[in-house]
Amino acid sequence: MFKGVSNFVNEKEKHMVFHELKDALSHGDCPICFLAERSVARDIDGLFHEMVNDYGVAVKLKRSGGFCEKHSEQILRTDESLGIAIIYKRLLDVYIGLLQKVAAIPKLTSCPFCVTYSEAEQRYLHALLDHWDELKESFIATSILCINHTQNALAAAGKRSKIREELLDVQTKKLGKLSAELEELCRKYDYRFKDEEWGKEKDVWQRAVKLMSVVPKRWRD
Repeated sequence: MFKGVSNFVNEKEKHMVFHELKDALSHGDCPICFLAERSVARDIDGLFHEMVNDYGVAVKLKRSGGFCEKHSEQILRTDESLGIAIIYKRLLDVYIGLLQKVAAIPKLTSCPFCVTYSEAEQRYLHALLDHWDELKESFIATSILCINHTQNALAAAGKRSKIREELLDVQTKKLGKLSAELEELCRKYDYRFKDEEWGKEKDVWQRAVKLMSVVPKRWRD
């Protein structure tokens, strides 16, 4: 988010990205969401522990006008009161100055943490497709993509029809199992079956919401 990267580091990162993605497959949730959200969390941590007073960061935040609603809520959960106060004092002073001059905010850039998220999801999504043959078995065994990243992956696969068809088949089957679990949860709420023990369907409603959450476009720019 904040620092440039050399070509050497980029080559090094490609190796790291593959292994991070491979490890993330075991989490059960959408690995792209998991890794992109972790990238944002790391950037937030880095901001408040190292870069609150960094000039380059101040310039970027001035251009963005701060953070989007989602990432503002995430920042509040850090309880970094001093760092938040420093950043928002600076932002408010800029905003007040704009109001005094033009009575309107000029066009702003994207929330910096939305940029972090978008860059991370593209990085890991392309790694999944580039290493599909190596990761396919692990993906089938333990992982699933959310609907946003399913659509993105199918689009990014482009002319790689074999990968596209295999991914489509895997996702269709996995989402079908999710649907069956939801049906089973609904069945067990019927008074006739209320004494049956809960199985893995007990938390399927939470998993379904996470996997089917559509990300607003403004969080993906």
